[in-house]
Amino acid sequence: MSNENFVMDPMKGKEIYDLKFPDELYGAVIDGIDVTILSSDTLRLIQAYAKQGGELSEIQRQVLRQCEEELRIVIPQVEGRGKKYFQRLEEEMQALINRKKSC
Repeated sequence: MSNENFVMDPMKGKEIYDLKFPDELYGAVIDGIDVTILSSDTLRLIQAYAKQGGELSEIQRQVLRQCEEELRIVIPQVEGRGKKYFQRLEEEMQALINRKKSC
């Protein structure tokens, strides 16, 4: 599956890559989690999944699990655009996990 066709939410017709990281969260650290790195890692995993035809390496699967845990910690602690942004990342992370489980 190519990245350009990897629409994460067909109902909204918006690719995950179109989401803008909330300016107010640049450099923010929540419970020891750098949210900029969390966002970057999550997006890279989604992109890798798309480029690699639905496959992830063992290291990528470990990072996937870590991102999943960190998203659960961060989301309740942010508000407004930041909350919506990270909820959207979590939705796509869960969709990726569910696709992996069904394979």
